[in-house]
Amino acid sequence: AEDALVKIGKASVTPIILKLDKTTDQDGGLQYRLITILGKIGKDAAAAAGSIQRILKINRNKDVIYAAEAALQVIR
Repeated sequence: AEDALVKIGKASVTPIILKLDKTTDQDGGLQYRLITILGKIGKDAAAAAGSIQRILKINRNKDVIYAAEAALQVIR
């Protein structure tokens, strides 16, 4: 499913953002997967920057933080 979302690209960004925005700091695994997908989509996922920034503020999971920082570097 992750590969399919990456192949879909820009069209999949909005649904991923909506799901990411519904997560809390208790959803680290899901956040990691969603952020990783957005990072793989690349520049087309630029609309997700705000949501990823929010995750950086609320999450203390090192893996999620690393994925978020890496995704932000790719999509900006």
